[in-house]
Amino acid sequence: MSDDVTRYARMSRLNSWEVYRVRTKTSIYTVGLHEHEGRKFAVMRGESKNLGGKIDVRDSDPRIDGRSLFSLPPSMWIGKSLEIGTIATSRIVEVSEEQDKDIITSVTRVTAIAPASEHEPEKSKKPAPESEYKEPPYPENYVREAQIAAYLLRKAYNERRLIEDLERDPEQLERFKVALADVALMLRALGGKMG
Repeated sequence: MSDDVTRYARMSRLNSWEVYRVRTKTSIYTVGLHEHEGRKFAVMRGESKNLGGKIDVRDSDPRIDGRSLFSLPPSMWIGKSLEIGTIATSRIVEVSEEQDKDIITSVTRVTAIAPASEHEPEKSKKPAPESEYKEPPYPENYVREAQIAAYLLRKAYNERRLIEDLERDPEQLERFKVALADVALMLRALGGKMG
């Protein structure tokens, strides 16, 4: 199938989960959406050629071209960039119902972020231990941090009312301008090092 062709298949639901296979021009991701007691979150897993490895992120405020992912049906994701956690994908070319049961299970076994039910035994109310973050080895750690910086700048750029809101608070606007000037300076300096 050509990368210019897009398809959409109806969504699948499994125990209040919606699980989709999302394809960009270069990568394939599995995206799971879940709601528990009024709280929503998204999980994205897969391999990214552009980001250099495995992707496994969760987010309670996922975005698609700056809008809430939860506000758009999957048919509207096509042609847009998905932002979950610190990851921003390239433009989506296909969204389809995930068919692989093993992949669906790997996404849906994520523990809901909502509090435990009051009917559960006391021992199950204890929070699960957090997994320890392991920083990637040098120099991959700097590549990862540059990707995060790019994501954060893209997020600021996509916030349509940011400048208007900052203009109401001159001190915040000035701090924002100084920060952007520092970013521009560092980009020029790093660019000079690369030749």
